[in-house]
Amino acid sequence: MNKIRIGIDARLCGTQHAGLGRYIKNLCLRLPLYLPPEFQLIYFLADKSQYHELMADFTTLSPDNQLSAQEFLSRLEVVMAPIPHYSLAEQIKLPALYAQAKLDLLHVPHFNAPYFSRVPKLVVTIHDLLWHEKKGLAVTTLPAWQYYFKYAAYRTLVNRVVHHSQAIIVPSQTIANTFDRIYPTAHAKLQPIYNGTTDFQSIKATANFATKLPKQYLLYVGSLYPHKNINLVLQVMTQNQNLNLVMVSARDAFTKQTKAQVKNLDLTSRVTFLSGVSDGQLKYLYEHAQALVQPSLSEGFGLTGIEAMKCACPVLASDIPIFQEVYGQHYYRFDPRDTQSFQAAYDQLLHDLPTLIRQKLTAYASRYNWDQMTREVIKVYQEVLTP
Repeated sequence: MNKIRIGIDARLCGTQHAGLGRYIKNLCLRLPLYLPPEFQLIYFLADKSQYHELMADFTTLSPDNQLSAQEFLSRLEVVMAPIPHYSLAEQIKLPALYAQAKLDLLHVPHFNAPYFSRVPKLVVTIHDLLWHEKKGLAVTTLPAWQYYFKYAAYRTLVNRVVHHSQAIIVPSQTIANTFDRIYPTAHAKLQPIYNGTTDFQSIKATANFATKLPKQYLLYVGSLYPHKNINLVLQVMTQNQNLNLVMVSARDAFTKQTKAQVKNLDLTSRVTFLSGVSDGQLKYLYEHAQALVQPSLSEGFGLTGIEAMKCACPVLASDIPIFQEVYGQHYYRFDPRDTQSFQAAYDQLLHDLPTLIRQKLTAYASRYNWDQMTREVIKVYQEVLTP
């Protein structure tokens, strides 16, 4: 009997691709555990390092769920696809690889399914529609001609994917509501499925860089795009000399801009930039921070806030719909456009810290896990494949 062949575009798999990379990696790790035996998985990877990362992390999964390495490998095929994402080659070369793999279903865990892909069934995960709402030269470091060309290509591609996919997985009801507003005809395709988070309890905290850290600090983890609104925290720091900030972010143009802003505001001695942080180091940062701060104006889920809660770290975050949905009543809220509101939330946190019951944070965060997410994704595959 021929197996049903499910392809996963995993070229962005791995922690080097931030939250998106974590999503893809954890999905790829768990699909072989929960997918029925009549299915065959085909992973399209960009390079061998992703394969080695998957195999290394496979050994850390819960023994209750774990297959042997041989069984894990028997349930998947690996196709090397060293094709850059968001590139012309992605549009031209990937469809040929998909055709050669004779797929019954393709899952692209991002919006970038090639325009001319021809597969029997297509499932996509679209984590947000941020660039539909945040647009213009203020949100990019590209020259105007290049930005507007790429933006037109982005809108064309997303429109195509939305209309030609059989299911669209989104990470929250908030994003589903955004879809209903922008693409009302796609409502029946939407599948809200919460992300999971790293099981930090099984990771040993690494303190080999602790001497670089201030005694007390707020922690920020994520990219530094303008909508992340880190400027609000920096402005508060100019008014409150007791605040220190540790930022974990990739090295990119927006990080350079933020470093320049920190220098201009004379905050260099109170802001620490870190990159290339391991999960063990991140656990240490969460466990020793006064709080994680998330001043975002827009998000698709808010992964770092749940990670922080799993490490019993309080969360200071914007009072916006996505955080209200995902964090519930378990975070300190502030108006992301008001420095006084942020200061008031921080003052309330300091007042509560001595009596804060941190176990409530870890208990709440435990509802978000990769195993449950993967089971729900598999249900989507099965529904799409049902005649």
